[in-house]
Amino acid sequence: MLESKDRRVAILGVAIDNLTMDQVLDTLEAQIAEGGFHQIATANVDFVIRSVRDEELREALNRCDIVLADGMPLVWASRLLGVRLKERVAGADLVPRLAKLSAQHGYRIFLLGASEESSAGTAAWMQKNFPSVCIAGRHSPRFQPLEEMDHEDILARIEEAWPDILLVAFGNPKQEKWLAMHRHRLKVPVCIGVGGSFDFLSGGIRRAPVWMQRSGMEWLYRTIQEPSRLAVRYFSNAAGLLRYLPAQLVATAIQARRRSHVQITKETIGPAKVFRIQGSFTGALLPRFEADVRCEILETRTVASRSAAAST
Repeated sequence: MLESKDRRVAILGVAIDNLTMDQVLDTLEAQIAEGGFHQIATANVDFVIRSVRDEELREALNRCDIVLADGMPLVWASRLLGVRLKERVAGADLVPRLAKLSAQHGYRIFLLGASEESSAGTAAWMQKNFPSVCIAGRHSPRFQPLEEMDHEDILARIEEAWPDILLVAFGNPKQEKWLAMHRHRLKVPVCIGVGGSFDFLSGGIRRAPVWMQRSGMEWLYRTIQEPSRLAVRYFSNAAGLLRYLPAQLVATAIQARRRSHVQITKETIGPAKVFRIQGSFTGALLPRFEADVRCEILETRTVASRSAAAST
């Protein structure tokens, strides 16, 4: 289903799926058709830096069916690591596309989290822009630590609504941990942690102009709007990247150099052909090894055929 599984980009221990927005939507529709439970995370730098110190969060992210790069710094980091992420897929861009799919195909959406004002504003925005959208329900529980929440009440509301898509706006890491905690109880095919997406759609927070989003300058626009809350966080995230990313870059370079020194040699010892492999037998080396072995087998068969023909 998810063609990027073999093309994930690991950034500080978190595997980011290398998908475009259209590929994400195709995959989510397939997951809805499949049923069951699938967790999707929209990860930015804050997620990744937190996960370095928070083992529970890191495990939750790496158990997700899809982890998206919601932040240009992750796309830039992937380029440094030598595996370029195709594009940024932000939760604030994904939610409207899901509302459109709901209007087209009748997928049932449940809005969980954020304030009542933000939740109601998001529902109103969806209904205004996509009149046929199917909002199965919404709930804004009182803000509490994860361990103090009334989980049974929340789960009962979701089960009664029977949604196809659950959008959880508790913020990171609470939304990721909440979904991971209830992965065996939730019977919702697509469950997505969407962070502050409801605040954007409801108009509580203005998004940066498109050119700032595309150039990776959205953080600056948001900092100007909420300096007391975001300035410290963005500074901490930048410091975290500067602290942890160089070590991964060095490790990646060392691995690449080791792979470049891998050699396959062959020699004939009596009637046998012996292949010797020096270095790490990685996936990149396998096609070459198979080709060499195939070549030797064909050559041996050809020689045997000629000998048999000559003897007759």
